[in-house]
Amino acid sequence: MRFFKMWTLPLGMFAGMGVYLMFHYISWLSPLKVLAGGAEDYILPAMVFIQLKPLIIPSKSSD
Repeated sequence: MRFFKMWTLPLGMFAGMGVYLMFHYISWLSPLKVLAGGAEDYILPAMVFIQLKPLIIPSKSSD
C-alpha cells in the first residue's frame, strides 16, 4: 500500500503529460480535441467533488 501512495501522483502526472503530448503531436487525433475539451467540462468538477467530499460531508464514526 505504501508503494501505491508514493507513486500514484508521479504516475498520474506522467500519464497526463503523455495524453497531452499525444493530442499535441499526433495529427490524426486532432478531431478528438473537441471531444476531450468537452469532457473536461464534466470530469473536472466531478473529480474536485470526489476529492473534497470527505471535507464537505464527514463520515460518521463511532467515538
